[in-house]
Amino acid sequence: MADALSVSGFRKEKVEAFLRKLLWVIIIGLFLFSAGEMVFHFFITPQSFLRSIEIKTDLPLAEEDVLSLAGITRNEYYFFIDTAKIEENLKTHPLVKEALAEKLFPDGLRLTLLGRQPLCVAYVRAGERSVPMYVDDEGMLFSAGISKKAEVLPVLSGISVPENAVGKRVPEALLPLLGDLMKIRLHDKALLDLVSEIRVVTIPNNSYELFVYPVSYQVRVRTGKRLNNALLRAMFFGLHFMKQEGILDSVREVDFRTGEFVYRTNGGGPGAVQ
Repeated sequence: MADALSVSGFRKEKVEAFLRKLLWVIIIGLFLFSAGEMVFHFFITPQSFLRSIEIKTDLPLAEEDVLSLAGITRNEYYFFIDTAKIEENLKTHPLVKEALAEKLFPDGLRLTLLGRQPLCVAYVRAGERSVPMYVDDEGMLFSAGISKKAEVLPVLSGISVPENAVGKRVPEALLPLLGDLMKIRLHDKALLDLVSEIRVVTIPNNSYELFVYPVSYQVRVRTGKRLNNALLRAMFFGLHFMKQEGILDSVREVDFRTGEFVYRTNGGGPGAVQ
């Protein structure tokens, strides 16, 4: 019995000795790992230069223009790159709506730029001529000059726009209208394609109304200050009905502010569509 207890005690001591050695190995390993990580972060990483830059965008901006805009000289230390500042810099460009800067370990950087999408066109006076300029759903004026291959968009007129308008915004009061146009575009783009021009007309109390000019009818339609799919459908249905009845040829203006068609002829006489 004494021999059995002696053997059991010996095995227990060996197990305990092994566990103590294993524990020390783990402690030393963790210490070395932590020390190595500290050396890497405080001595090696700060001295690591930015070596690769990836730019993802469909905007017509050259790589060097993007880097200049971002404030990157290619001599930056990877550890000290401020991605929030880079994103802030990129979004100062009128064409850039959203920007994302991401560090790619160990020495890379990815820049993703999302461009503004034109919603309508505004004309800005430049000397003795008018220059077309895109307007997006946030009211930003960007991209002076319109390509002949560009998408046909409704014209937003009657607004006060400064001569050096690139990077400026339309009056804040018009933002709800631009939101309406964006919703119409998203849900029924073909409906918005039937609109040639939307003229903003100032009225008392610092408010405004709209004149909508259809593409296919030589008449203007007065509406309130907001537009939606249902209103435009009803408007085009009414115009089509007036055309079929032979009324529209003599009509100068249609008042649709109340939801009923009240029109004025070229001779000035009023009328209504029942």
